[in-house]
Amino acid sequence: MQLLDTSTQTPLLFHLLENHSVDDEEFTEMLDDMESYFARRFVCGLTTKSYNRIFLDRLLAEMVGENKSDAATLRKKLLGLEGESQKWPDDEAFKAAWLYRQLYEGRSTRKVRAILEALEFSIRTSRQEFLPELDSLSVEHVLPQGWEQDKWPLSEVTPQTLATRIRLLHSIGNLTLVTSGFNSSLSNEAFKVKRPEIAANSSLMLNSYFQKFQNDADWNEEAIVARAAFLFERARMIWRYPQGG
Repeated sequence: MQLLDTSTQTPLLFHLLENHSVDDEEFTEMLDDMESYFARRFVCGLTTKSYNRIFLDRLLAEMVGENKSDAATLRKKLLGLEGESQKWPDDEAFKAAWLYRQLYEGRSTRKVRAILEALEFSIRTSRQEFLPELDSLSVEHVLPQGWEQDKWPLSEVTPQTLATRIRLLHSIGNLTLVTSGFNSSLSNEAFKVKRPEIAANSSLMLNSYFQKFQNDADWNEEAIVARAAFLFERARMIWRYPQGG
């Protein structure tokens, strides 16, 4: 939540901590619900302007007034929030934004990194020898921002195909993490040059996806959406939406 630049929930957390220890399973459950709320709203491009009113004037005030600090009550109240400025996006809305929305824009770099880091942590298991130092990593566009038609061809160049490429270029399916040692001169190279470099040298599980491609494979809009769909199954489990909510 800190990486997503949210702090309005802090007073509510203090209220919850009056009745729970930090390692309490129920407290962790409430943290997970709040993280899901913030992460899903970020991915869906929904406003943060109402967060003070939601978490201070409504959730905190109501739970203090009702003398409540349990996970079921908080979840019910989060699910009861309505409208674009407040709602907790369900799986359908979350998936649509995850697959196609332009996430990497403006000042969102740090938040995109938070999403990618969470994916990496969730994919790793005890089979991996060590945990990489994620703080030193940077966001990389697989299909580069400075793409050229001869290296990254569009089958047909029209205003519509260009608009689709630009949108998907900054979507989660085209974004990954690389080390500072990644050769920046390769960033704009063709996929057949760039892919082996990422697949062979990255220790991130997030990049193991690229090991299955042949060097003559295309990395295009269809491939970007396919990777986003693959990652969505992981994201849906990290940032759960309550069944029946």
